[in-house]
Amino acid sequence: MEIYKKILTCSDKKLNKIIQDRIDQLTEAAIEENGDDVSTIGYYPIKLSLSENPTGEEYYEEISFWIGYIPLGMKMAYKIDTDEHNKFTDTGGYSIMDSEEYVFEFARYLRSKKIVISDPHELLDHVNTFLDMYFGTYSLTEITRKEMHTLLVDKNGNYITPINEHNISSFRSTGAAMCTEYSALSANILSVFGFNTIYVSGSFDKEGHNYTLISYGEDCGVLDLSYPVEVFSIEGDFLRYVPYYGVINLNDDEFDEFLAGERKVELEDYCFIEMNGHLHKSIIQEEKRTYSVDGEEIEEEPPKVLII
Repeated sequence: MEIYKKILTCSDKKLNKIIQDRIDQLTEAAIEENGDDVSTIGYYPIKLSLSENPTGEEYYEEISFWIGYIPLGMKMAYKIDTDEHNKFTDTGGYSIMDSEEYVFEFARYLRSKKIVISDPHELLDHVNTFLDMYFGTYSLTEITRKEMHTLLVDKNGNYITPINEHNISSFRSTGAAMCTEYSALSANILSVFGFNTIYVSGSFDKEGHNYTLISYGEDCGVLDLSYPVEVFSIEGDFLRYVPYYGVINLNDDEFDEFLAGERKVELEDYCFIEMNGHLHKSIIQEEKRTYSVDGEEIEEEPPKVLII
């Protein structure tokens, strides 16, 4: 959190230089880590020539995760489920990381609010609040991505025409941002402020979903802003949402299997009770959150049958 301490007291001009230098450093490190030949994160169609693909069948490529800061120009494919014929009903849709201004805005937001942070994980709630304001979620909750992109949908609400490409900045003030945009921007903001991040194209409870893996210190966990946690008063009244964060207890080999799509993780689900200005976690019994990374199909172990 060294960068956070710097921006609290520096001039505006110095703040911009601190943030830009940090972004440049993180971009270089991420390209070195992930390779300079990646242009899209997620499941997306590849156009091949007739000589390369004489059958004419659709061909897809998968980049399931990105380690570190997501650089300008990167495309983040949307997570769309398959139809009854196992065909993707929305192919080729993605958001493009076309701007980094939101990182500078978040830094100015922290400074203007004079926010005091004693634990790095306290930053998660501030990132969520900022992105809700940035995307317009508070005031435009009735606008959906379907309405924004004038999609055609079938009677069950499934996409039947592709979402066109969109700059991620075009979601500002629309209320239409979803997991793709929230996870990408939160990953980059947290990277700048010292977290290790991995943007993931995967699933949540067997549904296509993008989320972020974060670590600061020893713990590594799932950060999910799109499926948040409810906060209630002591009387049981709903107050607000806060980001979901669940620690992943895997050793190094198991974590590699998780990233390879060969293992899924089950995490506690919970809510918070607010008492005297403090949040107290309450585990929701009998409920788990299941997260995975796209990859090989994970086979469920068949039940054992005892024959007498």
